[in-house]
Amino acid sequence: MNLIFLVDPYERYTREEKNIFPRIEEENKSFGTFLGYALEQERAKGSKILVWSNDVHLGVMKQIPKKIYKLFKGKFPNYDKIYICGFHYGICVEECACILHSKYEIPREKIGIVLNLSIPAPEQPIHKIENYFQSDFQLYYWTNLSFVPINITQV
Repeated sequence: MNLIFLVDPYERYTREEKNIFPRIEEENKSFGTFLGYALEQERAKGSKILVWSNDVHLGVMKQIPKKIYKLFKGKFPNYDKIYICGFHYGICVEECACILHSKYEIPREKIGIVLNLSIPAPEQPIHKIENYFQSDFQLYYWTNLSFVPINITQV
């Protein structure tokens, strides 16, 4: 069974975040519709969906049906592989993978980051564009049939 961590799918954002990133809610909710669809497909195949939230007071976006997920509270169901997706690639998604590996001692080979089920932070400048897709964890591409491992070589 797959375990999927959905990182920070907030329903609302702080005023400070909205001042810095004026379109953050619009972008995330648009992407959230696709994400909700993909996660419903995975749940129907037997995957468990856990929400990893850095701030539970901001809620979970309505685009993710409540019936398909549970909030992560530090306990793991049995799983074969952990896939991480959500908000935002290169920041909190990667941080979740690192914490699972270091704090919860999950082996790196059991953790994957799903690129097309994650979104970069809005308006975030990419400081090291040549390393943008380098990760300490295997990257995956989601399809309705499977998670496909990918290797990206940047030129």
